[in-house]
Amino acid sequence: MTKGKSLSLLYKLLLLSYITVLCICFFCVFQALKGSVDNKMNSLFESAYSEQFRVGNSIKTMVENKQYSPENRRYYLLGAIKNGIESYSQYYSGYESFFQISNLEGELVYGSFPVQWQTELTLHPQQDGAIVYCLKSIEGKKVIFVSSYVKIYTTLFRFDYALDVTRSLEEELALAKRTSWILFISQILLAGLLYIGVKSALKPLNQLGNQAKAIAGGIYDLRVKVVHDDEVGSVATEFNNMAEAVENHINMITETARLRELFAANLAHEIKNPITSIIGYADYAARKELNREELYHIQSYIKKEGKRLDSLSQKLLEWSNLGRQEADLRACDSGRLIQYVLMSVNPVIEKNKQQVLAENNVTAILVDEILFVSLLTNLLVNASKASGEEDIIELTMALQTIPEKKLIIQIKDHGIGISEEDISRVAEPFYMADKARDRRNSGSGLGLALCSAIVTAHHGEMIIESKVNIGTTISVIIPQPDNFDNFFTFA
Repeated sequence: MTKGKSLSLLYKLLLLSYITVLCICFFCVFQALKGSVDNKMNSLFESAYSEQFRVGNSIKTMVENKQYSPENRRYYLLGAIKNGIESYSQYYSGYESFFQISNLEGELVYGSFPVQWQTELTLHPQQDGAIVYCLKSIEGKKVIFVSSYVKIYTTLFRFDYALDVTRSLEEELALAKRTSWILFISQILLAGLLYIGVKSALKPLNQLGNQAKAIAGGIYDLRVKVVHDDEVGSVATEFNNMAEAVENHINMITETARLRELFAANLAHEIKNPITSIIGYADYAARKELNREELYHIQSYIKKEGKRLDSLSQKLLEWSNLGRQEADLRACDSGRLIQYVLMSVNPVIEKNKQQVLAENNVTAILVDEILFVSLLTNLLVNASKASGEEDIIELTMALQTIPEKKLIIQIKDHGIGISEEDISRVAEPFYMADKARDRRNSGSGLGLALCSAIVTAHHGEMIIESKVNIGTTISVIIPQPDNFDNFFTFA
């Protein structure tokens, strides 16, 4: 997209926003003006209502105060009413107000209504004195009619009042039109000023466009320099946040791919140990003449290792969700687990003419049995690789109760050891402290990485202490529940 097209799009967005705001503004003004006109109409209705009520009651009071005798009342009543209405008509002549009064038979006592208004008077008031009113359009004029019955002495009269509100409404509408025109002209002037201001303010956005092209080209660590703390500066800051989010997302995808590759390598490495045991026992059975009992023992162990391999594969596949799955903790007989691990690593230990001294002071432990066997097996195999022929490897398991209950496993060898600069990295995937030795031993640098992940799944800690040519001690600390001894049972 060219620069001209980019700016054109921005101006279109600006114009669309301005038109939207303008429409909202005009709508609000229209509602305000409509409300003003409605308020004016309500005021006029209230004024006509009040004047009709006041004049009607004034005539009633004025006539009744004359105190005609009952025998003279019917002769003078209509004349008194007429005189009273005439006086009010003369008083209101300059206010465009008109009056009319008639008896129940519809005979007119007095009326100042224009002739053309007579046919428009369609109100039907109740004789209980309730007042009714309406607005009529008559030959271009707006007229409010108000009607009610007035009881003078014992006689009911219909009293009608008309108010011409044409001039008042025209003045109100003229004010509304002037306000609308003023608003319209001011909005046009504001639009011109806004266009000039925005055109000047959008110039720094060219830099953002250039930086966006750079990021699109793969330069994710590039950031825009924020110069001013204004709207454009805010856009630049958000742009930097977006670039950082993109960079983090790309890094996350890359890391996910790396972890998947690592998992595949870990799986292959973990499968290698039981396969080695199976091959070792099969080779031993092929080279030796065995009796039926020995052959059955080897077949049973190979079958057990095959089942363990199948279970381990399923467990690792379930655990492949990058560490988000917790370990399946269950009560286990620690002595049985250690015996099983020693049988698993026995072909490797015997091949190197080594010996494992195991000391176990714990009866029951709460661990994930499959992962725990994998942990001990990997640690013992690593210790065997680091040790020389006829060396002794020590395995101890104890329970610490103060200040918190913890299972402590230590595997100690007297081998070549690890240098201080390598200790902090030996648990990293694929890292090999002694690459030549690991190649000779067919190592992949994944054993301790997998051990570290298993310990983390148990919410534990792995501590490595080592000195070159003296040996290495790996301590694994796994938390145990305080009341665990009260309820454990073995499967």
